[in-house]
Amino acid sequence: MRKKTTAILLILCLLFTFAVTPFASAQTKEPKTQLTSLTTNYQKNPIGIESDQIRFGWNMQSNLIGQAQKEYQISLKKGSNQGEEIWNSGTVQSARSTAIPYTGPALELETRYTWTVTVTDALGQQVSETAFFETGCDWGDTSWITIQDYDNEMNSLLFRTEQPLSGEKIVSARLYITGLGDYEAYLNGREVQGERNSILTPGWTDYSSYIHYQTYDVTDYLAQGDQTVTLGAIVGTGWYGSSIVDPKAIGYDKAIGEAELLERCLYAKMVITYADGSSQVIATDADNWKVSDFSPVEKDGIYEGERYNAETAAQIDGWNNAGYDVSSWVSPAELTYGGIVKASADSVIYDYQELPMESAYSYNADDVVTAEQGSAYAQGELDPNKITSYQAGDEISLKAGDTLLVDFGQNAAATVSFALTAPAGTALSMQPGECLSDGKDGEFVKGTLIPGACAGRGFSYVASGNGIETYLSQFHFTGYQYLEITANQDVTFHSLTSVAVSSVGEETGFVETSNDLLNQFVSNSKWSQISNFNSVPTDCPQREYYGWSGDAQLFAESGMYHFDSARVLSNYTEIMNDFANTYGNYANIMPMHTNSFFSKLIGAGWADAGVIIPWVYYQQTGDLSLAKTYWSEMTKYTDTVYSRGHTYSLGDWMGIGESSGTPFTANVYNILIQELMSKMADGLGYEADAVKYAQNAENKRQVTIEKYVTEQGDVLSATADGGGDGFVDNAQTALAWCIKLKLYNTEQQRQGIIANLEASVKNENHSISENRGENTLSTGFLGVNVLLPALSEGGMSDTAYDLMLNTDLYTFLYSVAHGATTIWESWDIWTQENGYDTSNISQNHYSYGAASEWLYEYLLGIQKDEETPGFQHFILQPEANSALTDADGSYNSYYGEIKSGWSIQNGETNYRFTVPANTSATLYLPAEQQTADGFHNIDGVTYMGTAEHNGNNCAVFELQAGGYDFVVSGNAIRASHQEGYFTVTSADKGILRTVLAYAEKQYADSSFDTVITDVQASFTASLEAAREVDADLNASQTDVDAAWQSLMTEIHKLGFVQGDKESLAQLIQVAQSYADQIDRYTPATAQPFLAALDAAQEAFEDGNAMQADVDAASQSLLDAMMNLRYRADKSVLQAVLAQANQLDLSAYDTEATAVFNSAKVAAEAVYSDADAEQDAVDAVVANLKEAIEALKTSVDGEKPVAGDSNLTTGSGNAKTGETFPTAAAVAVLLLAGTAAVVLKKRSC
Repeated sequence: MRKKTTAILLILCLLFTFAVTPFASAQTKEPKTQLTSLTTNYQKNPIGIESDQIRFGWNMQSNLIGQAQKEYQISLKKGSNQGEEIWNSGTVQSARSTAIPYTGPALELETRYTWTVTVTDALGQQVSETAFFETGCDWGDTSWITIQDYDNEMNSLLFRTEQPLSGEKIVSARLYITGLGDYEAYLNGREVQGERNSILTPGWTDYSSYIHYQTYDVTDYLAQGDQTVTLGAIVGTGWYGSSIVDPKAIGYDKAIGEAELLERCLYAKMVITYADGSSQVIATDADNWKVSDFSPVEKDGIYEGERYNAETAAQIDGWNNAGYDVSSWVSPAELTYGGIVKASADSVIYDYQELPMESAYSYNADDVVTAEQGSAYAQGELDPNKITSYQAGDEISLKAGDTLLVDFGQNAAATVSFALTAPAGTALSMQPGECLSDGKDGEFVKGTLIPGACAGRGFSYVASGNGIETYLSQFHFTGYQYLEITANQDVTFHSLTSVAVSSVGEETGFVETSNDLLNQFVSNSKWSQISNFNSVPTDCPQREYYGWSGDAQLFAESGMYHFDSARVLSNYTEIMNDFANTYGNYANIMPMHTNSFFSKLIGAGWADAGVIIPWVYYQQTGDLSLAKTYWSEMTKYTDTVYSRGHTYSLGDWMGIGESSGTPFTANVYNILIQELMSKMADGLGYEADAVKYAQNAENKRQVTIEKYVTEQGDVLSATADGGGDGFVDNAQTALAWCIKLKLYNTEQQRQGIIANLEASVKNENHSISENRGENTLSTGFLGVNVLLPALSEGGMSDTAYDLMLNTDLYTFLYSVAHGATTIWESWDIWTQENGYDTSNISQNHYSYGAASEWLYEYLLGIQKDEETPGFQHFILQPEANSALTDADGSYNSYYGEIKSGWSIQNGETNYRFTVPANTSATLYLPAEQQTADGFHNIDGVTYMGTAEHNGNNCAVFELQAGGYDFVVSGNAIRASHQEGYFTVTSADKGILRTVLAYAEKQYADSSFDTVITDVQASFTASLEAAREVDADLNASQTDVDAAWQSLMTEIHKLGFVQGDKESLAQLIQVAQSYADQIDRYTPATAQPFLAALDAAQEAFEDGNAMQADVDAASQSLLDAMMNLRYRADKSVLQAVLAQANQLDLSAYDTEATAVFNSAKVAAEAVYSDADAEQDAVDAVVANLKEAIEALKTSVDGEKPVAGDSNLTTGSGNAKTGETFPTAAAVAVLLLAGTAAVVLKKRSC
């Protein structure tokens, strides 16, 4: 196989390489390592958080290749960093830096704690950083207050108190506040806000169970020298009193006060700390507060919109500041709230982005060209020559009776802001909408607003007439891109802005490609998330605002890539489990809104969010605290579904009539949650539960395969359950789930499923469906997030790209190609034939945006590793495709920013990767073995051979922290460090890497399998050790030299190949047939044969047997087979002896009798000999018969003797001397032919 000269030549090459190739390191100005992004409960320096389940996190940032955390230590001190140490973690040898639990003593309320983390890095150096948090409120004697004689029809309520300050120099001030309804707080006339303006606080929870409160640092709202402080608040309707819920059915009316009322209430406490150490508390009570229902917010609510009266606001100007006359106000009533008050800002909605007017036009009825006047549209169209148009920045004059249509350029959940001049009492009505009619709908004038899902929502305003008035809606939001404004008097708008609102955190995911429509799809997906992550994840921000759980679970992963969504999903998980504890299980819509029978059904794919979202949260953050906290609720739910099944299924909602049957989708979700529970139980160390749920999953999996999947891989997703309208076999959703959950037992089934999915998506010449074109989809909600990944994982990346980039109807980019700025609820909201759907269908529904998951995990290739959740180790599997010229993107994980990009040009694919400090990655680059052969490692990059991954042959690399560029051409892969990265390797690894490159090639060669087992084992161990030394940036020169020298020794041993065992295998097979009838052969020949067969079998199974060993075993076995002798046939001998024993010897002469006796003794001896051969038997038979005959003739020459003189051997031709059985001859001939073939092969 290989000669010694190969190793000698290799050494010479290595020495030459060492002589001419100096070690090169990445050039950079200065290496730097620091700790950043310190968080407590995923917040930076939070104030007012619950004191239990405190979790710390931080990032390491560094431009050092391979930089990592080896150990950490956290010190927690009360107050400042100079305060008393409350807890110290001690030195923890771990690289973990997310969700580190606090395990110290109970923390005090209303207290600041400072924590310092000290990290020891890969070089043994230490780096530290400090952060703080403050615990929540001790409510003490604080009271819930409302207005006396409350009426549900009252306007929003105004609360205020003005109290003297008890100290002189203010050090800090904190406001803890909440309300039943939604509140806006004011301090000394200024609206209280955090870092961003918030609306509709405290957010939506099940108020009959619990409510959140928020904490604000209001120190800067108090000026030194102030004598008094004035605290005020407006409390509106929010979700609490809105018709979005049935408050009596769900217990809101019983949570506080009188059972028939929904009292809007305030609950607040301010703590002021002075320099002398004293503090002052101002809390809501009946004695020191006043309340009024004379409010400028005359109507508000999630469904009700907002009506603001600026005339009223002018009349009560200064109500929230010192010195205001409250003689007309009344003292509040104190009430007792039956729920729990919890600290949380996770459900707060903030101003996200201002969207200034892009364009506008005004028109009136005379500007409409009717059908009778020649319009091609049934309802007519606006005459473009008559309307008045405006552009961004223009001042707008709206005449009374005219209609102004404003385009903000982006559909979004938003409030509205403007500056205007108008006479006092001017009433403005603002109707939001998501689209304008193109006339094809037949219901609206072309160019006018289609209210659609926004019907009944909106804003109204009454002007005060006091110069330029500014307004920002605070008590309502809705989804819209267009605003239709009318007024009963002339109005001049100086500015008009849509203010997008959201609860999303920092933007964390970015995808940018050479395809503008694909980039817009990413934007649309993000904007639908922005619009629907508002307090809770909702289905749409204009029609329902409900917390549909199915939408939330299928989008959760995409959502966590797009934005830091840990807090939103943590909050929603709390809501779901509160629901489960109240109503017995998870359900389709949470929080509860009606308490109807439907609202409590266990919907497949919807209610399962109670398990799926904690899993996604765990995978993205590495934090199992949600699963641990709610394990009992999750196990109860999962056990119920396993034993009883789901009680309801919406199925593949919003599909196109080619859906999986609802029983099938219920089955796959049952399997899914069992699997996820097993994996989470394993992470939590709950071994019994891990085993239980894994077995549950496998049981359901086998039942599902047996029922739905044929031997050929057809999935009977409809007919197995009796079919039905809109259901089909081999539905795309069913096929995709079969790939995801491995619902097959054979490779034939798997390949059949893959082929069926590919055929369905391609739909060539309408071969699968007449209702859609080629490269289209038919999934609804429950298939949309698994379809593209299933195509990629099934080796159909090209098909996934063809689908993703298609702009025909029933594709992801169809809506984008037709101007959408958010994700549509259904695939065909607009069609060429009928224009826009004018019903209440939503154009801002994030579910189909879940395809973004594929863009991050496959197009860019940034994929989580289930074994190490949180992206401390992750997968890079970019699917570069010629359908695009380039793609770049990133994901700012909880360990740092991961970057991935690629471009294709001139036959080369260039890849770009950033692996954050304290993380590592496994990289799969599509490449054939010959392309990867000869790859030379660089610092931080270790080649691991080739493997099949997602249907492609890939070169596999392990990457340490750093920035890397790879170039893949037709015959080579090259890697280099990105500019700005620094390597601290001191050892020269040039020889090691050259030896490694050669060794990797030998290891991948198929001939490696022929090397003897011991050498395979020692070579592999040496190769792995050399990889480790090469990857160790702190390895000494001694270690490096020892590694390549050891590997060179193993390369030399590769000449020790296993013997060719093909002929031996056939010989053993033939010999076994003799062994099966071994009783036919003499023991003297059978025993050596069996021993030879055992030895041959041992040689065959011995991975270290070389050719000489194999040949010797073969020859020994063949010799033993040739020496086998049949046992003799003694039936005639037995008969002759019987005859002899009957003779009366007294009648015969002495000489004849002596001869007879001698012959008889000899015959008996042969008869008793087990190894006697046939010739010996025949001889003694002949002798004995001759002696008997001699006895007869010695008397009278004719006397007959009992017996038959014609007795012959029963064996016929099996004579002594038949030393080569016929079957053995056949075996030898067969083996001779095989040997000839083998020798011929070897001579090639």
